[in-house]
Amino acid sequence: MIYDPANDVDETEDTQRVDRILKASFGVVGLALGVAVLLVGGLTMVGIANSIGVQASAGSGGESPDQLPGATVALDQGCVGCHSIDGSTLAGPTWQGIFETDRTMDTGDVVFADEDYLIRSIVDPAFEIVEGFDAVMPTDYEEKLTEEEINDLVDYIESLA
Repeated sequence: MIYDPANDVDETEDTQRVDRILKASFGVVGLALGVAVLLVGGLTMVGIANSIGVQASAGSGGESPDQLPGATVALDQGCVGCHSIDGSTLAGPTWQGIFETDRTMDTGDVVFADEDYLIRSIVDPAFEIVEGFDAVMPTDYEEKLTEEEINDLVDYIESLA
């Protein structure tokens, strides 16, 4: 189209069409960007949940470890950022197979990992440090968690034996 000052109007048919195309394109791009953000965020949460075994219940009737309330507490409190359930080493000891085993502390003492040990490790994590790890666990879980949540975590850890 050639510009003709005699026909000067605010918007010509061509500019209106281009405007509509641009708006539609940005709308699609915006929608695609929004979907991508939701997808990545969702996949991140699924990845974290899968790292501790939290999955949707299939209604099988029996509870697997991932269906125990402690699995949800572990995810909600961020425990899985430092403690794995698959034996891999993170900032804290793995929870896989820890229950009812001997644990060597950084002092050289050997401690049996029973329910009392697990509770003590949650509410007073600096009391005994597992050999090879640093005392980096937050020390406020006794205030942050209810007694029920602590027991749920212990039950969950026990189930990973």
